[in-house]
Amino acid sequence: EDLYCSFDKAIELINKSRKIYIIGLRSSYTVAYYFYFMLKRFMDNIELISLETGDIIDDLSYVKKNDLLIAMSFTKYSRYTVKVVDFFKKNGNRIIAVTDSRSAPIAIKSDVTLIAKSDSTSYSFVSAMTIVNAVIISLGLIDRDKTLKIMKRKEEVAMDYDVYI
Repeated sequence: EDLYCSFDKAIELINKSRKIYIIGLRSSYTVAYYFYFMLKRFMDNIELISLETGDIIDDLSYVKKNDLLIAMSFTKYSRYTVKVVDFFKKNGNRIIAVTDSRSAPIAIKSDVTLIAKSDSTSYSFVSAMTIVNAVIISLGLIDRDKTLKIMKRKEEVAMDYDVYI
């Protein structure tokens, strides 16, 4: 399956899912959090699965059949991310993997894999961030007017609460 087909399929899966769960642990967390933060700006069905809150079990207990997992993991793959992928797979959910190899543990179990080459010695995630940004933009453009309206409203609320200097 080529990159364009995988990318289009990923956008389609995200767009039609009830709820989107995102996980990326250890070094992958920065990419996962950025992805979550940006999507949350115009989508209300986004959840970040994180070890920080210690309630992953609580997060997983609300997963329904038409929910989607987007898992991010790069060389030295996180065992816990793989366990969450296994949970979603066993539950019959769709999974998108953002990883560095088609043979990565999460890629093998996913419905769609977006390959982001990374350098495990420098922990550079430039290609992963590029893919994530392309997904964000593509999703925002599906209903551009709605996206802009939501973002404008959030900006107004932020201004009312003196979030920015």
